[in-house]
Amino acid sequence: MAYAPLIINTFAESYDFSGKTVVPFCTYASTYRDETLAKIAALTPEARHLEGLGVVEDDTEGLEAWLRRLGAL
Repeated sequence: MAYAPLIINTFAESYDFSGKTVVPFCTYASTYRDETLAKIAALTPEARHLEGLGVVEDDTEGLEAWLRRLGAL
C-alpha cells in the first residue's frame, strides 16, 4: 500500500507540530487518498487538523470550494 513519500515521514518526525495547524492534501492517480490523508494526520498528532483534500491527477474541481471552506480565500 502506498502512502505519502518517505520524505514526508522524515519531516513529520523531525518537526515539532505542537500548536500548529496542518491542512493535509495530496495528489493521487487512482487509490489510497483516504489512507494518505489519514497517514499525514497520524504523523502529526500534536497538531490541529483541518479538512484534507485529495486531488486526482490534474482534476482541480472542488479546490476553490475547499479553500473557501478553510477560510483561505
